[in-house]
Amino acid sequence: MAKLRFRLFLMIFWLLSAQTSYAQLILDEQNSYDLNGWVFSMMENQKALTVNETIKNFKAGKFTATPTPDNEFYRPLVKNVYWLAIPIKASGTNVELEAGIANSGIYHVEYYLVSLPDGKVLKKHITGKQYGFFTRLIKDRHYYFPVVLKAGEQATILFRLDKRGDGLNAPVRLVKRSFRQQTEFSAYFQYAFFFGLMMFVSLFSIVSFLWSKDYVYLYHSLYVFCCCLFFLADGDLDYEWLYPDWPAWASIASSIYAVGIVFFMMLFMSSFLQLKTSHPKLFTLARICTLAIASLFILIPLGYVFGRDITMRVGIYYYGLLCVTAGWLLSIYCIFRRVMDKFKPAYLYGFAIISVVLASTLYILQSLNITIHNFVPFNYLLVGFGVEIVILSFALIYSFNYYKTNHYELSISLANEQFNSGQRLLQSQQSEQQRIARDLHDELGGNLAAMKMALQRLDQQDEKVVLLNYLVDTTSKSARNIAHNLMPPEFENTTLPELLERYFLRLNTDEKTHYNFYCSGANNHFSKQQELMIYRIVLELANNITKHAAATEADLQLIYNDTHLEIIVEDDGHGFDLAKCKDGIGIKSIRTRADYLNGKINIDTGPEGTTIIIQIPYIQENGNN
Repeated sequence: MAKLRFRLFLMIFWLLSAQTSYAQLILDEQNSYDLNGWVFSMMENQKALTVNETIKNFKAGKFTATPTPDNEFYRPLVKNVYWLAIPIKASGTNVELEAGIANSGIYHVEYYLVSLPDGKVLKKHITGKQYGFFTRLIKDRHYYFPVVLKAGEQATILFRLDKRGDGLNAPVRLVKRSFRQQTEFSAYFQYAFFFGLMMFVSLFSIVSFLWSKDYVYLYHSLYVFCCCLFFLADGDLDYEWLYPDWPAWASIASSIYAVGIVFFMMLFMSSFLQLKTSHPKLFTLARICTLAIASLFILIPLGYVFGRDITMRVGIYYYGLLCVTAGWLLSIYCIFRRVMDKFKPAYLYGFAIISVVLASTLYILQSLNITIHNFVPFNYLLVGFGVEIVILSFALIYSFNYYKTNHYELSISLANEQFNSGQRLLQSQQSEQQRIARDLHDELGGNLAAMKMALQRLDQQDEKVVLLNYLVDTTSKSARNIAHNLMPPEFENTTLPELLERYFLRLNTDEKTHYNFYCSGANNHFSKQQELMIYRIVLELANNITKHAAATEADLQLIYNDTHLEIIVEDDGHGFDLAKCKDGIGIKSIRTRADYLNGKINIDTGPEGTTIIIQIPYIQENGNN
């Protein structure tokens, strides 16, 4: 009898030691269940476990109770597969629920509903990001599976999750179908709102780029577009909406979008802060960092799609983390340097990225397993990007106005400098022309007169003397005309209309073109220096007609209106090609002198003749109209 009792005691002890009893979550009529304290986890070693082996491990107590605040199961960087177990029991009524993992980014998901205590598998299904979207039992952006139990029935929900070579974020859900659908509708509305906002900003930047041809808007548009795609991927909407039959791309899409964000952020930062002109060395360093980030566009597909080596994936993960961290730190430093330069747009840029820097820093710290809590910052990261994009949009508007104002002020300054340079040049030309006119009149004219007197003493019948007399007379006449055109000797004591009338009378005796000169209105609105400028404009116009127009008749009018002088020149010549002649010396000389006087020129030319109208406002000596 004693031996029988001892054997019974050993049997009971063995049974108790061989199987651990877990507390069970009682299922009633709730819409959603708080699973914190009801989730148990186990990490596979190198060997892949079957569901039967896993059930034995679960019964043997090898699963560990895992806190899941807000139902979030999170591991920063995993090299192994994880099993999750949720022991449940239906209360006094039948239960129809849905168990899920609210993250479709997990590569491989196995679902099992196991009855207790016999360990029979009631339901099973395999899906994941490496499979087509339509392999899911329930067509949802996340992984949901049916849980059907009779009253009083006990079971365990098992998930096998593979996200090796990346962070494992597995929000665990146990909900009613109606509650899931209602929650999903609200989530879709929020995602649609933020996605629409980002797409509007992206399109606005594209339009700004097409209008301004400034690449800073193109980089901003692509940056925001990558944020949109990453936003969709974070909400697990990209796979369902964009590429449901491309699991290879779907498994790496969010990583590629994240790289695109940082890549175009670096290009935008360099352009927005004008590093190329302000800090060439920083610009070069930023370009090197950008190329390192760009290499991830090749490495990620190699490691996560074509490569099966987990070590390679982990290496690429840390390399990408290093590149992204370097990009952010370099951006912050560049903003700091431009703030030190008192570059005003840098202040707005620095304020814009605060939210993203905080969320990104938290994410990087969790990725490196430095933080000790299970807080998952993905949603906050997206909010940070949303805040940054809105502020950056205002920064771009401010920057555009800032550059426009500076450009306008620079253009005005340059125009004033060009105007002043033109004035100085014309004044120098005036002085030089006056000097040449005096020299022609006084020195060359005097010398020719002396030569004429000496020749008169010689034999006037000699052919050589006759020829010399002719050359002296011709040269004297040419010198007198040149000196007269440069500076008429009577200029100081003669009005402009009188000077021009004498000029055209003289011109009509020597040239084939007949000139008609008319003048109307008071002519006391200009200084002598300005009248000399107008005089030379008219002479240049007449010279062009004489040399190039082949005209028989030409009219020139000076009309003194209330506010301006109007010079109208018309001829019946064959006209000219304005596009070819606009850079000619004659036209440029006329335009330069007209610009000096703040005048406007209108030229109408064709086979039947040319009409040129020049309007010159009445300008006082101080430069005011």
